[in-house]
Amino acid sequence: MQRNYFSQQAEEIANLGSWEIDLVSDAVHWSDQFFRICGYEPHDVEPSIRLSLDMVHPDDREVTEYLFRQALQFGNDYKIENRIVRPDGSIRYIYSQATVDKDISGKPLRLRGLFFDITDRKEAEEARRQQEERYHTILNSVMEGFQILDHEFRYVYLNPSAIRQSRYPEDKLIGHSMTELYPGIEQTELFRTMKDCLEKQCMRYLENEFTYPDGSKGWFELRIQPSSDGLLILSVDITERKRAEEHKRKADARYRALIENSSEGITIMDKAFKVIYRSPANAKITGWTEEDLAGKQSMEDVHADDREHLRLAVKHAVEQSTKPVPFQFRVRHKQGHYIWLEGIMTNMLSNPGVEAIVLNFRDITGRKNAEEKINEMNNELEQKVIERTAQFEAVNKELEAFSYSVSHDLRAPLRAIDGYASMIEEDYEKVLDEEGRRLLDNIQQNAKKMSTLIDDLLAFSRLGKKVIQKKQLDMNELLEGVLIDLSKSQAHHAVISSDELLPAFGDYSLIHQVLINLVSNAVKYSSKKEKPQVHISSRKEDSHVVYTVRDNGVGFDMKYAHKLFGVFQRLHTMDEFEGTGVGLAIVQRIVTRHGGQVKADSTPDKGSVFSFSLPIQ
Repeated sequence: MQRNYFSQQAEEIANLGSWEIDLVSDAVHWSDQFFRICGYEPHDVEPSIRLSLDMVHPDDREVTEYLFRQALQFGNDYKIENRIVRPDGSIRYIYSQATVDKDISGKPLRLRGLFFDITDRKEAEEARRQQEERYHTILNSVMEGFQILDHEFRYVYLNPSAIRQSRYPEDKLIGHSMTELYPGIEQTELFRTMKDCLEKQCMRYLENEFTYPDGSKGWFELRIQPSSDGLLILSVDITERKRAEEHKRKADARYRALIENSSEGITIMDKAFKVIYRSPANAKITGWTEEDLAGKQSMEDVHADDREHLRLAVKHAVEQSTKPVPFQFRVRHKQGHYIWLEGIMTNMLSNPGVEAIVLNFRDITGRKNAEEKINEMNNELEQKVIERTAQFEAVNKELEAFSYSVSHDLRAPLRAIDGYASMIEEDYEKVLDEEGRRLLDNIQQNAKKMSTLIDDLLAFSRLGKKVIQKKQLDMNELLEGVLIDLSKSQAHHAVISSDELLPAFGDYSLIHQVLINLVSNAVKYSSKKEKPQVHISSRKEDSHVVYTVRDNGVGFDMKYAHKLFGVFQRLHTMDEFEGTGVGLAIVQRIVTRHGGQVKADSTPDKGSVFSFSLPIQ
């Protein structure tokens, strides 16, 4: 069981240890290199079966002990890779093989084994495994497609991105050729490029529009290079980029078409105010071509009176980035006359997509001429208004004189008639017979009616001169005042009701007059009903509030509705209902002056509905 010097040197060089177990004497022998592999110096410990098994890593011990027992009981040789734990706690990977020597009967006599330290190999294998795992992780996570094809253009490997780009499941790709999956690909530029790379062993780069079997298309950026397996292809899906480029190309074409065909002039200048571009409309507006303008000074053709204004516009544009600066100025046309230009100047030097000063302008000469003509007409009209106003003032003075005459000159004889009639009634009552007293009563009643007519006429005429003082009105409160005034001046048995009325905006006294006229009319014309009823309500319509006075009175025929709001117009006789025919005319005049409307609706013997609208504010 002794080892000679040369065998020890060989074990050290090969990092190989040996061991023996005599099953008859239970003697255990380890070579010096075995000790060193296990982390001991020779003869540091006493070799034993127990120590040999205790050194095995806990996770590998069960299998190792099983194989060892099989060798002892049945004489089975074995080979195993396992780990041992050295005294310092370090772990080594071991390849061990054992041979069983037996007697004539087959009984195991001795176990002999070799003990290889394969830690370096295992660590290298683990490093390679981790490296391959990293490569696979990277390839599986990148957005670019990566694929390997063999020399027959069969798919050997595709990462997930390449699988998505192919539009086939992985099991339909691996082992199948491109020509099988994409019929007709042999006639494409892509396939010819791939063959060329394979034959000439060169790398190629291209952008390719790929047509799928279903007819759909996609754009890919491809880098194709040969390898020992065949071809490596790196593919980037650039479909969206190509669509964006196409969209931009079309948009640029549309914008250029808009600019080239625009009736407005467009001029683009750099930061030094050097012209970069002029649209075709420039020449159409000014008559000057690009050749004509070469060498001209920028302000040369601008009207002398407008140059300072244009300089200020330029100054403001420079100071106010991206804010459009409006301008108007006159410029000399090629034919010699001046035309008016109007437009905006925008400093877009800070815009990365433009980096220029942009002028948009149009010819407004026609508009300017029209404005000048309108100004002349306005001046003439203003003079006419002054003249007409003077005429109206004269007429108003005459009307005021007439009103004064009506108020004083007509009232004097009326008062005399009424006074003499009263004197006759008192002094000659016993002398007059019944017919005389009737005639005298008629004289007095008609004198009172004439006085009332004069009062109503004066009230109507004064409406045109009264200044309207608008404010927010509580229509419920106003109606309450109207009903109190009505009960004092007019005895009636009508039932008057109302909803909660919306507020209005108007002159308190004038709207009070409107309501009292409408409500008193409703009471008067429903007075002959057994149960006269009047109802006041309101509703909102757009920017107005509509107020409605409804009654169940005698009503009227709508074909005469156009007469309702005229002065002294009546649809019923004095014998039927008293009145002068001025009340509704006053209503209409007041409401119209407030910016509203008056409407009426009726059916004979079924009542009437009068409504008027007032602005909300």
